[in-house]
Amino acid sequence: MWYDYGYGMGGHPHFMHGPFSIIGALLLIALVVFAVRFFMKGKHKHICQSRKSNSESMNLLETRYVQGEIDRDEFLKKKEDLTGDNTAPAT
Repeated sequence: MWYDYGYGMGGHPHFMHGPFSIIGALLLIALVVFAVRFFMKGKHKHICQSRKSNSESMNLLETRYVQGEIDRDEFLKKKEDLTGDNTAPAT
């Protein structure tokens, strides 16, 4: 009988266990990486869009300040609202 899965006919091919274990581990790692990237895709776009929107808003605010449409106090207040930073602009 073949109770111990010996090396004879009908036995378990032990020499193949190593390569298949490595391939299985690599497939598992690839699956985890794919899942993380798939579920984080929407969050990454949201972060990039908010940074782009904030940058465009700051550019518009600086342009209005330079053109004299708003005064220094209003500029600083709006800048603080956008960034949380209340430093004076470079003149």
